Amino acid sequence: MEYTEAEYTAWLQAAFPEEIRGILLGVIDGYKVVAPGVCKKVFSMPDRHDPLGMVRRGKINEQIRGVAELHSLLVKDEPNVNGSAYFLSVVSGRYRLVANLVCRKEDMVRPAKIRKLWARHNRDGHQGKLGFASEEDHPVPEDTIFLAILLHGPRGKHRDQPGFVDIVVPDLRFRKYMCRLRLFSIFPQIAEGLWRRQDVTRKNPTKRKRERVLPRQA
Repeated sequence: MEYTEAEYTAWLQAAFPEEIRGILLGVIDGYKVVAPGVCKKVFSMPDRHDPLGMVRRGKINEQIRGVAELHSLLVKDEPNVNGSAYFLSVVSGRYRLVANLVCRKEDMVRPAKIRKLWARHNRDGHQGKLGFASEEDHPVPEDTIFLAILLHGPRGKHRDQPGFVDIVVPDLRFRKYMCRLRLFSIFPQIAEGLWRRQDVTRKNPTKRKRERVLPRQA
């Protein structure tokens, strides 16, 4: 059985009501502002550039965990197939929600093995049958949990500002997003607040004064 965009969207809205979606949008503000500050305290330039991505991921997971606990949602920490990393997900209704960073909103999330496992029942109702048996011919269990992704990315040249925050549902082959909730469009006032608040805190780098070193006199 395949489902339509309308069905996926309705289940998504039921699993993560408007209040939770608004809070999730605010989570992106925290990681964009807080993560660079943490790296600045711990590392010196240029060493702080490399760990920024890991700190950013950790801070956003930390805040998503807080949102889940506040609303009594199920939180899972599961290792990848190699056990080299853990993936945080929040389960609500018919969905498992994970967060992922991409450069552009059109970009597809990398189909890691654990994501493909979680998305194995995300069937596209518009894809149609190919005329031969496949794994997609098996019925979807009634208690199936689909995969949804909190997709976010930077705002053009302003890399410390979010350019978009969407909740999307990928198809099982990670070729397309079957439905998308654009949180900036749903909560324009929150989006404007993110950019305005971060513009205020942005500091232009000060030019260093070059000191002329005179040779010592004998």
